[in-house]
Amino acid sequence: MADKIKIVPADFQKATAELQRIEALLNDHKAELSSKYSIMMNDWQGLAGESFEVCAQKMLNDFEINIDFHAE
Repeated sequence: MADKIKIVPADFQKATAELQRIEALLNDHKAELSSKYSIMMNDWQGLAGESFEVCAQKMLNDFEINIDFHAE
């Protein structure tokens, strides 16, 4: 027969502390991902309703190139 394992209250305290540490890390990671998701959604929503030419002009403006698009 196998030996019995003795568990004391300190073991539960250590396990609880470790689970709380992991939970805090996961919450931090979740907050970071949520923030990045919000930024990406705002960027997408800002561009979704605009024409390709307007989006391209904004991108070029970011590179400090001034090109006007004219529909012919």
